[in-house]
Amino acid sequence: YSVPKQKFNGQYPFVMPFTTRIVLDQALSTRSDSLSNLNLKLVNRYKSGLGLRYLDSYLQDSVIPESLAEFYREHHSRISNSKAFEEIVRGKTDKDVNWFFGDYVNTTKKIDYTITKAERREDSVDVVIRNITRYSVPFTLYGLDRDEVKFKKWMDGIEELDTLTLSSEGIDRLSLNYEFLYPENNQRNNWKKLDKALFNRPLKFRFYRDIEDPYYNQVFYKPYFNYNFYDGVLLGPTIYNQALFKKTWLFSLNPVYGFKSNSLLGSFSLAYEFLPETTSVYRYRAGLFMSRFHYDEDLAFNQFTPFVRIDFKRKDLRDVGGRSLVTRFVMVDKDLPPGVENDETFKYNVFNVRYGYSQPEIIRDLRYFTDVQFGDDFSKFSLDVRYRKLTSINRYVDLRLFFGTFFQNRTETDFFSFALDRPNDYLFELAYLGRSEESGFLSQQTIIAEGGFKSRFPDQFVNQWLLSTNASVSIWRWIEVYADAGFFKNKGQNAEFRYDSGIRLNFIPNFLELYFPLQSSLGFEPGFSDYASRIRFVVTLDFERIYNLVKRGFY
Repeated sequence: YSVPKQKFNGQYPFVMPFTTRIVLDQALSTRSDSLSNLNLKLVNRYKSGLGLRYLDSYLQDSVIPESLAEFYREHHSRISNSKAFEEIVRGKTDKDVNWFFGDYVNTTKKIDYTITKAERREDSVDVVIRNITRYSVPFTLYGLDRDEVKFKKWMDGIEELDTLTLSSEGIDRLSLNYEFLYPENNQRNNWKKLDKALFNRPLKFRFYRDIEDPYYNQVFYKPYFNYNFYDGVLLGPTIYNQALFKKTWLFSLNPVYGFKSNSLLGSFSLAYEFLPETTSVYRYRAGLFMSRFHYDEDLAFNQFTPFVRIDFKRKDLRDVGGRSLVTRFVMVDKDLPPGVENDETFKYNVFNVRYGYSQPEIIRDLRYFTDVQFGDDFSKFSLDVRYRKLTSINRYVDLRLFFGTFFQNRTETDFFSFALDRPNDYLFELAYLGRSEESGFLSQQTIIAEGGFKSRFPDQFVNQWLLSTNASVSIWRWIEVYADAGFFKNKGQNAEFRYDSGIRLNFIPNFLELYFPLQSSLGFEPGFSDYASRIRFVVTLDFERIYNLVKRGFY
């Protein structure tokens, strides 16, 4: 592994690319009250130190140590500014330092040079160097024999392309920034072998992710564990290429074995990411997702979903949350039960556009999304708004509003209808443990979606429009009271009203919850003989959501 090989000072160049790859860095001249926590506490300090080391390596002759000493002697215990230090440096060298005191300090421009071609001749080599980011700064070129440095040259910055001719005697490869003397956005494209080889960077497999090794194409693997009622325990590897730094092309292969269904299942995803710096868009992401699992006993489904996602930038990096727009085309092909004719619920395509907004603050948490879907025989719109407030007396208030309506609905079943409780999830995006269960313990799992009711009503599906509200208020620690109410209308019928209420044990919001219904449109539910089957629970085993919760507000 590359991580344990890093010395203590290796943390400084390590943190820089981590931040620049996800475009969350800020200029060194940014005011402290405008810096994110990550940049204030870590990144900008590291960028400053790396910048001074970069400038010192380029100027040589102890210009920077002497300038720092002189600056300290003349300005210690006095109010000063960086301009005074700049004047001292300029007075000690004839080399151009405009690139450092200009763009390096005042912008977030990224350094990224690459060797696009190295062609060996009799005793020389022609090297083509490209400036990917067009940020022209000095750079270093090394000639290596295995890991021994044979020569090192400082080169003036280039705008786009440049070709150099160098001696090839005693070297087997060329490298840029071999000693990492300057913070570069991508080191994986910094070297070329002079000898012909099948791969410039051979494959290296590693258990769990590692920091990037610029001399190998890294593939990582880790164990995968999951469970659903029809496949049983799902166990297998996840094979992926995402190292600790963000990459442009990402893939994840997840072949698993279901010990109950005795079948090979799994998923695969491929995505391309582009993060522009000068637009209101933070990230463009396009790709496809495929999966195969069981949705009922001995019945599997295949899902194929190409998608495009656009994440928009926050107003500034001190804000939390964000906005996103997702467009996808979901194609589902489900196995038919024996003796059942193929109908609209087994093979279908849905075009889906969703816009979402979130501002997950501790005191005030606001989220909403709008969703439009177009199927072969229906089109529908929905709005989901969620608000969570921490009051001055340390009480939480949860409010949710849902509205859904069909533009057209020519379907013959309720498979694509809205649900007061427990939606059919025909897009396979809700984490049901037993999605086809209509009775028993797993049928009591609830996911707050669509109507969001906790009580189970006989007429739970809605084929025209649905308006519902869900609310809960904490009364002591994780004990809360909840109430749901809503109107709905089916075709050819009058609008109807439903409500329910009860006790909510909110151990971890959206991860582990219990609902005990009390009074509803059905009556006083604790008086029913089957009350135990009316208790609902929420369980989420999504580690990515846990990670996002932990890092929230830090970067």
